[in-house]
This record gives sequence, structure tokens and C-alpha cells, in this order.
Amino acid sequence: MTSEQRKEMARTWAKCHVPVSDITRLLEISEEELDMILREHPETEREGQ
Repeated sequence: MTSEQRKEMARTWAKCHVPVSDITRLLEISEEELDMILREHPETEREGQ
């Protein structure tokens, strides 16, 4: 899976209200990385905190 694919999946899952812990575990990324990805597209709200 490419970096861009991971980013797109993270954004999609965040929009679908998937918990942060699940997104980070499934994509094998840190919460900090997820924050950076979601900040690239401000319309995506972070859920699950």
C-alpha cells in the first residue's frame, strides 16, 4: 500500500467516524501521523477521541 493510499483511507475512515485507535492500528501509523494527514484536508473532522 502506498503512502497516498494510506492517507486516502485515513481520511475516508475519519469521515465515517471510525475511531482513531482503529485507524492508527489498521494503517500502522501513529496518532501524530494521522493528525498530519487530517490537517492536510481541514474538512475532515477527527473522530473517536
